[in-house]
Amino acid sequence: MAKQSDGRQAIAKEMASAFETVENSGNVLLHCLAVARENYGSTAIPGKDLKFITDSVSVIRGWSDESAKVRKSECRAVLSQYAMLPEAITLFKKDCQTFDWRDALRLARTLRKTKGNVKASVKLAIGAKTAKRAEAETPTAKQAKGRATAAMNLIIRLPHLSRDFKKSLAKLAAVNGFILNVNRKAE
Repeated sequence: MAKQSDGRQAIAKEMASAFETVENSGNVLLHCLAVARENYGSTAIPGKDLKFITDSVSVIRGWSDESAKVRKSECRAVLSQYAMLPEAITLFKKDCQTFDWRDALRLARTLRKTKGNVKASVKLAIGAKTAKRAEAETPTAKQAKGRATAAMNLIIRLPHLSRDFKKSLAKLAAVNGFILNVNRKAE
């Protein structure tokens, strides 16, 4: 029992260190999963131990109650797939060349959905990552309009432009649905 208790604490420390390096935690996370495998083999981590580990990570990281709820869920998701996650991470890194904490969560959750099918899980995770990246790169109409309005407001503030030009630009913008502040002084 002493080995398992020490093992739980070791897993908690490794998981906490993975959160310290969230942006590139692939290697740290692999080490954490290796520690879990040393202590539990390939059997599922018992619920009581999982609770101890996630509570310990929360204490080590100093999370607020609100933050701890979400972060503990993330820890549980990753640790519940610790036996298959290293293989999935390796395949994922081979295809994407990068790996971070969000990718680990995505992989852990897709492993659960695919009932442990590593190749299907990696394919799903890569698809989700690619879709999110494309979505983030494409500005919505509202974002594009906001950017255009900001640019035109900057132009209108230029001191060397004539008042007539500024009013003409404001009228043109208004016809196209943009609201500009013509009376604003140059800063």
